[in-house]
Amino acid sequence: MNQEIIEQEGGLCLRKMTLEDSPLIVEWRNQDWVREHYIYRERFTLEGQEAYYHSKVETGEVMQFMVCETEQGMRPVGCTVLNDFDWGRGSAEYGMFLGEGDATGRGYSAKMVKMTLRHCFYELGLSRVVCRIFTDNIPSIRGCERGGFRIVETLKDVACSDGTVKDMYLLEARKEG
Repeated sequence: MNQEIIEQEGGLCLRKMTLEDSPLIVEWRNQDWVREHYIYRERFTLEGQEAYYHSKVETGEVMQFMVCETEQGMRPVGCTVLNDFDWGRGSAEYGMFLGEGDATGRGYSAKMVKMTLRHCFYELGLSRVVCRIFTDNIPSIRGCERGGFRIVETLKDVACSDGTVKDMYLLEARKEG
């Protein structure tokens, strides 16, 4: 498996997601405490995740990174994703989640954001990154704000795939200088 480190921050690193990470992504995304924070709430399948990898990640339409604890033998604990690239405007959308329960509450979200934004601004040449977070997902909001995002708008009545309707924040990070 490719363990090439893209960015590091305080005991964590980003590495490119591989096809071999698919079973772990499926396991994580199917946990109720992870699914409840997504618009798409249907259960993932290995076949679907592998198809997503081949059609989106391998083609470069989406960039997905595994977040690993460097002091724990590169143990994966979550992932970040970049999509909806608008190269002409220098922008993309960001998403993240932790999949390992023992990784929550440890300040990892802010580190994940910082690593991904550095990669966006200094390696990819982007100038603006946005993300959307449900207004009741306080840990993710705080992590994103500590990592460099700020709330710019409230998106009202966002419909989820299970029929739930909730408000979301639109957050933005801009390259300084």
